[in-house]
Amino acid sequence: MRGVLLQQEMRRAQEKMKGEVEEAALRAALEDDPFNPELQARLADAIRQQNVQSNLELAHEHMPESFVKVAMLYIPAVVNGVKVNAFVDSGAQSTIMSKRCAERCGIMRLVDTRYAGQAVGVGTAKIIGRVHMASLVIAGQHFPCTFTVLDQDDMDFLFGLDMLKRHRCCIDLKRHLLTLEGGDGTIEVPFLSEGEMRGTTDARFLPGGDGGDGDGDGDG
Repeated sequence: MRGVLLQQEMRRAQEKMKGEVEEAALRAALEDDPFNPELQARLADAIRQQNVQSNLELAHEHMPESFVKVAMLYIPAVVNGVKVNAFVDSGAQSTIMSKRCAERCGIMRLVDTRYAGQAVGVGTAKIIGRVHMASLVIAGQHFPCTFTVLDQDDMDFLFGLDMLKRHRCCIDLKRHLLTLEGGDGTIEVPFLSEGEMRGTTDARFLPGGDGGDGDGDGDG
């Protein structure tokens, strides 16, 4: 790790020196031809690149954690007796389940296809329909939950804003857990670690995967 950091530091120093040399050469050329629009544009771009490099160095010094991939927030849950990992996403309008996961949980028989449509967010997906109410078990407590079922397999179960608000959830990043208001009072559920998430089928939201922040979905 130390060797990698040293290589990165050397590369940044080389890029900075290269930028300074290029800027000095352009300034010298402009002294001979001060009204040359091409040289002026190149100098402006060189100055911009130097500003970007300085900003990068400040970030490396004061916010090194911003260059590390952030693990997504998952909690363990049970739907119809089947264990699933729920991706907690307050940026998604609705709670979503893939068709594959719904089949595994045995709730496809409850899908109301009158709510079929198109989900629009980061990309689009076909909405097969909606399960109006099914039991979601978290930390041993039952929570009534509505699922929008999508015809896509890059995620299994996304616990969206609708159910987060319905069950008065609080995403506690300081303590790395989710709190929910259940019938027996407030419960606290620690988020799963990266090690616990190995082998998940939600490849879209794994650290280092292709997914980004959660996406909302359209109305049926």
